[in-house]
Amino acid sequence: MTTTIIIIAVLAIGAGLASKMFRKSSSKKSGSGESKSEPSKPKLRDPNKAKRAQALVEKAIKMSPEMGVGEVKLYLPPPEPELFIGRKEIIKDVLARTGKPPVMINFSGSQGVGKTTLAVMMIKRMASQFPGDQVFMDMRGSDPKAPSPMEIMSRVITRFKPNQPLPTEIKSLTKLYRTVLKRQKGILILDNAAGPKQIIPLIPPPSWLLMTTSIKPMNLPGVVSIKLDTLDFLDSHNMLTRLCPKLSHAIKEISKICKDVPIALELIGKLFAINATMDPEYFANKFRDVKKGLGHGDNETMATGIESALKYSYTLLPDKAAVVLRKLTVFPGSFSAKAESFVCEDNDNLSLIGLVQYGLVETNENTDRFTLHDLVRKFIKPLVSGGEQAMAERRLSTEFMNALETAAKLNEKGGKPQIKGMMFFDQELDNIKAGQEWSQKNCSKDKDAAKICSAYTENGAELIVKRLPPAETIRWFEAALSAAQQLGDKEAERMHLLNLGPEYNRINQPQRALEFMERALSLCKKEGDHQGEKIALRHLGVACFALKNYKRAVEFLEQDLKFTQAAGEKAEEMDILEKLGAAYQHIGEFQKAIEYGDQAFEMAKTKDDKDKQVYLLNMLGEIYLGQEDTEKALEYFENGLDLAQRTKGRPLENEITKKLSELAAKSGDIEKALVYLDNGLASARKNKDVPGEGSFLMQLGSAHQDNNDHDQAAIYFEDALELSKKTENRELEGEALWKISLGLGSQDRFVEASERANEALKIYEEINHSDSMAVRTQIRKWSNGDSPSMEDSEKPSS
Repeated sequence: MTTTIIIIAVLAIGAGLASKMFRKSSSKKSGSGESKSEPSKPKLRDPNKAKRAQALVEKAIKMSPEMGVGEVKLYLPPPEPELFIGRKEIIKDVLARTGKPPVMINFSGSQGVGKTTLAVMMIKRMASQFPGDQVFMDMRGSDPKAPSPMEIMSRVITRFKPNQPLPTEIKSLTKLYRTVLKRQKGILILDNAAGPKQIIPLIPPPSWLLMTTSIKPMNLPGVVSIKLDTLDFLDSHNMLTRLCPKLSHAIKEISKICKDVPIALELIGKLFAINATMDPEYFANKFRDVKKGLGHGDNETMATGIESALKYSYTLLPDKAAVVLRKLTVFPGSFSAKAESFVCEDNDNLSLIGLVQYGLVETNENTDRFTLHDLVRKFIKPLVSGGEQAMAERRLSTEFMNALETAAKLNEKGGKPQIKGMMFFDQELDNIKAGQEWSQKNCSKDKDAAKICSAYTENGAELIVKRLPPAETIRWFEAALSAAQQLGDKEAERMHLLNLGPEYNRINQPQRALEFMERALSLCKKEGDHQGEKIALRHLGVACFALKNYKRAVEFLEQDLKFTQAAGEKAEEMDILEKLGAAYQHIGEFQKAIEYGDQAFEMAKTKDDKDKQVYLLNMLGEIYLGQEDTEKALEYFENGLDLAQRTKGRPLENEITKKLSELAAKSGDIEKALVYLDNGLASARKNKDVPGEGSFLMQLGSAHQDNNDHDQAAIYFEDALELSKKTENRELEGEALWKISLGLGSQDRFVEASERANEALKIYEEINHSDSMAVRTQIRKWSNGDSPSMEDSEKPSS
């Protein structure tokens, strides 16, 4: 893409200038107060540990031949650490308190006490009880931009089903999340959670072990809550001895300064291992001086130990490694070695190798990714200069604009490359978002940022729409549109307008969709972009249909039909014919509606698309009803029901059955109406369609109630009530109670009727049901001894 090439060229110039700036300022490290010459590579004095750190990075940067994207391993927990000290009694306690599923465990405590490590150590001990997948999610609880429960649900869903379309409604997404997890089993770790609000929506089915880590305890029902503290002094000494045996008699003093906090002990142990030629006493004295320099005096806490260890480690870093560490704070979460090399200008990842050995950068060998611990990030962030941050953010934005383009190209290939592209997008999503956000924030004052901002949605519109909620995609597209207009890039402006219309249609804002699509259509006509014109016409038709401007919808759709037929796009032609049939039905031009509906039906038969055939038979039945041709309508509905019952998923079976029953009742054939409903109930039960079963029970009850057979009606309503309680369907429960109360009231059993109606009212008010007022009014009438008539009572939907 020309945009990409231009940006990379610009950044190459910027990078050259930046490297000069860094060379001038590198003689004094930010925050260290010490001067030193920059070595050619970090000090890695222990050759074995140096080789291991280098091997981790080299493994992480290995690329497959496929567009530079290696194997993508999503959301795996890190492996068990080589060194794990203490916590034996806690592990025993947890195992003793976790019996039969569901099992939920929460490890809480201050940052740095080893909550995540302990959760990882529990995996092997719980794996026999919870075999299967292991999913690890960083909830980024201390980050103001932490992912929402909806985002985490989406990530878990696409971890198992990369091609799965994601619902935009929270209720539908939650249902899909639970359905996907029910088909799996294993261990779900939600690490670094902010609190119960972030966790409760994500509680998995009992086939999963849920482990969470948080600063504050998660006091939720059924959760085994364990609060971690620092290590006891023996474990603390043992940890330092294992990390650096040569510390010998200085260990007691060092562990005291570290306040026995695991992260501080690990940092200092690794620091001495790198500087093992230093006298242990001298090393400890220097460490004590660092602590004193913090100025905490007698107010020392755990935080003092952590800050002392971080500052001492940072002070002894080579200057180049310190610069890289500061730049790493622009990554919002995990990152690859390849991205680190470009964003931080760290050739061959030399500084990254050193930072891993220092313990300042964490690695996950199961995913080949790197992260900064929250405590490291918090310590380093204030030390980052404005110039460092600006250049690193610019480079990050460019890097992940290109990553998005790579994912999009893989997605276009279909098959296995498509799956890989979507997984690569998921893996880098937080970084892609950070890059886009930087470009959007800076595009009004920076031409290069505007180019990047426009390119983000040029590169990956399809993936963005698949993965992000509509509100976010709209924000991206509108920012890109503004950037393209600023640049005077008419081609990009046209593309962004064409992206915006469908998104506004998707969130049921057709007027906004109409505005953007009319602008897009005008530009497409001016530029001779026939493909864009066709897309604009399609979505203009959809928008006008939603606005109930059916005549204008027909105008746009008929133009779209000509383009589509000329291009020979049969699948799209069938959809347009269907929409035209529905539009003409609304206008009242039934003959035109039938013509288009019949054409669409014949194409669906040719394609053997049974779902579409059922939908069109139902639509044609509705059109004939509009013409008052009941006989023909019945024929189409009967054919639709027959085909629905022979089609996987039984599409529209319940709806068509209800229509046939209503038509039979309207014609006076109550017996036939009841037969339809009985058959529908039997089918729903056979296919374990619980919502369908509840609906048919309510319809059967209503049909018998309308026929004054109150005893039989009560049986169906009571069955619906029992089903509602089993399935925890509050709406169905309220409707069944309301219907039962109406039946009792019609028999002048006002006290019983009022009792049931009050139960219904309580539920209706709880769920904000539209029939609340009708129930309240009827209760008042019964208190005055008035008997209800079925016509006067507002009937609940079923």
